[in-house]
Amino acid sequence: MSETEFGHVASRIGAACFDVWGTGPFEIADENGKKYRFEDSDRWGPHLIKRNGDLLTNGPSETSPFWRAHRIWARQGRRVEADGISCIWDAA
Repeated sequence: MSETEFGHVASRIGAACFDVWGTGPFEIADENGKKYRFEDSDRWGPHLIKRNGDLLTNGPSETSPFWRAHRIWARQGRRVEADGISCIWDAA
């Protein structure tokens, strides 16, 4: 059996469950206020998505402020607002 939601795919074989993506969607704003939508996986990291949920083929550059925001957000426990989508992080 396979389940798909927001690009998340989980397969169950007997009692085992194999996670091949992650959770989301999430939206995070960098320190300049630019917002990014993404899905997140402990194993594969974040992947930016479009508003309709499709994966973007090009991620942010290595110098993008997205990476700092995501890194701090993950380090601070991946907190989100009550909507379950908007990321909360405090610049260190």
